[in-house]
Amino acid sequence: MKLSDEDANNRISRRTELLLVTLVQRFLDGEAAQDLAAEAGLSSPQWVKAWARKYRREGVDALRAKPKRATQRTW
Repeated sequence: MKLSDEDANNRISRRTELLLVTLVQRFLDGEAAQDLAAEAGLSSPQWVKAWARKYRREGVDALRAKPKRATQRTW
């Protein structure tokens, strides 16, 4: 069974969302941002801290992938 591109993208988005929520929860539980960033292969622990701030303000919805807007070309 072959997945459509949209189904594959949705699965990737759900996995990414789960990873972000897990990282943020571990950070809020006291794990070091630097250790979490290294484990996830992130370039900076600031990413973990920024996601945690967004999570505190807006909840899990803040970590969900946002639909991308189509850009209009003005030629």
